[in-house]
Amino acid sequence: MKKVLIAFVLFIGFGLHSMAQAVKKNDDKLKTVPAAKPATPAKVVEMPKTTAKTPAAEKQKPAATTAPVVLKKDGTPDKRYKSTAKTPVKKDGTPDMRYKKNKKG
Repeated sequence: MKKVLIAFVLFIGFGLHSMAQAVKKNDDKLKTVPAAKPATPAKVVEMPKTTAKTPAAEKQKPAATTAPVVLKKDGTPDKRYKSTAKTPVKKDGTPDMRYKKNKKG
């Protein structure tokens, strides 16, 4: 039984060794890699000026952001730029009232 087990292990070992040494044939065709698209600059969108009627108390407040907002491809503000990181704003540019910075007193 011992000899059969040794022969079996050697058979498996030589079989695996021969598979590892097999060389794949390369096609003589040249492989082409698609050209990378050039990087596009970030989209800069200026904040629209609202002319809607607001109470007198809100008119005295300065706008949440005065610098242009940089948007990502999906339309959300890009947080890597400091112009959008001053105060948390919604997609439309209005202050997000869930944050303490934007709440009154």
